Amino acid sequence: LEFRRVLFRSVVFVGASPLWNGQEHLGEARFKQELSEIKSMARLRHIKLVGEFQHATRADLPDILALKPDIVHVSCHGNDGELYWEDDEGDSDALRAGWLAESILERARRRLSGILLSACEGESVGPPFAVAARAVIAHPGLLPGNLAADFTAEFYHELSRMPVLRTAAKRAAKSVGCEVLIFPADEQGAS
Repeated sequence: LEFRRVLFRSVVFVGASPLWNGQEHLGEARFKQELSEIKSMARLRHIKLVGEFQHATRADLPDILALKPDIVHVSCHGNDGELYWEDDEGDSDALRAGWLAESILERARRRLSGILLSACEGESVGPPFAVAARAVIAHPGLLPGNLAADFTAEFYHELSRMPVLRTAAKRAAKSVGCEVLIFPADEQGAS
């Protein structure tokens, strides 16, 4: 195995909090907490926030990937294999996880080092992203907002110390006392 020294991990933050039935934005406070945690960790030398897309729409995807991130951090609602981004009016736009993963791979023209899915039902939304990233970090079942922010803080803290995404995710989960899903299953030499 060839060891490549990682000077920093470039991260693009993607947050979405669509209106539900014309009512309130559910989860906006959560994704802003996560973004704040990433910005804090970006002050350390191994994490570089290269872009942030709050209230992301599918039309943002080319701009997200034009930044050539190592990691795409997605904070939004997830359910039954779909991630909920926003449409042009701020309403919900359900994106099939498989479609989004294939679109990421097609536009990036490479597998990313990682995709962190801060969304409910990681067991249904996470697996399709294995085609687009060497490590996909997700959470099973319902994901409370405070757990999302706590995990985000610990994950990027660990990543600033340990450049292997899988190891950083496992250590962060242990630190905050939660379960984490990593797709695909452990690979030799994975990021």
